[in-house]
Amino acid sequence: MIPTELSQELLHKIAPLQLTHFYFSLVPTNALREKLLIKKLGNIKNMRTLAVSSDAVLRFRELYHERFSAYDRTFINQKPCCESDPLVWPLSHINLRCQQAVKQQLQRLNAQSSFSYTIDLHNNYSGFFKGFSKSSEIALTDTLQHDSDWIKPILKQFCRELTQEHMNTLNPITNYAVLSKPCIEILKLTADGASSREIAKQLHITERGVNYHIDRARDLLGARNRIHLISLAHRHGIFTTL
Repeated sequence: MIPTELSQELLHKIAPLQLTHFYFSLVPTNALREKLLIKKLGNIKNMRTLAVSSDAVLRFRELYHERFSAYDRTFINQKPCCESDPLVWPLSHINLRCQQAVKQQLQRLNAQSSFSYTIDLHNNYSGFFKGFSKSSEIALTDTLQHDSDWIKPILKQFCRELTQEHMNTLNPITNYAVLSKPCIEILKLTADGASSREIAKQLHITERGVNYHIDRARDLLGARNRIHLISLAHRHGIFTTL
């Protein structure tokens, strides 16, 4: 998804950062992980859907996580579920063999540097923002340090607007593929009153397969029974992603 109007508004408001691209998603806080007993929520690179400023930055992200993230100390050490100040990602933190390749990919975004920003949002979610800038790492660091008093509130408001606009598709439980699409479809049919046998017939799978998905969802979400499972699914907006 490409929120063009919001993108232009952001770029105008924080012109000193010289942003060229960004992407954004929601991340579950540790409190939510513990509350739901979710075992599969993993690294931020597992996110399937993001709010992005362009298709180009989405391609950059996919390539970065596929080839370079394992060699980047900033990525390895990040804690995207904890609120933090804007953090510049130095190229020097990347394995020497990968630095030139990452630099070339940044140039395709008309950028020299990048930074991340994580804020606390409602319902035990954090917002993770990654921005790409024309500025050098030194200049970007200086701007973020000296102008943080007015830059942070703008970034925070922008992240809140993105969350409000795209909450359904950025839902962490579905965005991290904690529950697969077939599992969500089975839960929706269960919520509509269908039995396992009826669901199996409609989806052309075995009844055992239906019960497997339901039991797995109960385990992942910490539900006591099917009624509690459907209640949790409604509460966390799982059905709105269908």
